[in-house]
Amino acid sequence: KGIFDIGTLVTTEKRVGLRGGSVVEGRSNQPRELFGRFLLDHERIGVEELSRALALGRELGLPLGWALVEAGLLPEDAIRGLLRRWLSESVQDLFLWTRGVFFFEESTPRTNPLQVELDAREMVLEGTHWIDEHHRLRKRLPDDGVVLRSGPAWPGEMLSPYDAKIARGVSPEA
Repeated sequence: KGIFDIGTLVTTEKRVGLRGGSVVEGRSNQPRELFGRFLLDHERIGVEELSRALALGRELGLPLGWALVEAGLLPEDAIRGLLRRWLSESVQDLFLWTRGVFFFEESTPRTNPLQVELDAREMVLEGTHWIDEHHRLRKRLPDDGVVLRSGPAWPGEMLSPYDAKIARGVSPEA
């Protein structure tokens, strides 16, 4: 369980459930980190489909993933893959926290029929990669005031000197 507090601006609480060396659960009090938001942001479902699945989930007492399957909006294997990616990104975000209060609480994580398991060692390795990438990007994008926009196709022509500097600092895969 980790709590990140920047004065009175934001208080984020995350909970990560571990079982047998695997990450099996993740929760956050931030609406932007909800699984439904993840699905919308990654254009896997629309707002109407999400609303319909949430209503079905409330009616039948199902978690969102199962509600999406029951509503025929996404197949079970797709939900498992999306849950894996969502949980991984949520946990990896903890590696970018520079301050916080972390504590461990012994309890049994909730079970879910669509449960995914992520190897905690792999998560730590990926987290250190996130830290390295974050520091590398911060050398090019010094603050959060930088707004990225679509531009010419990679590698790009007619870039401004500032855009060219940013492009030189980004790996071709990105």
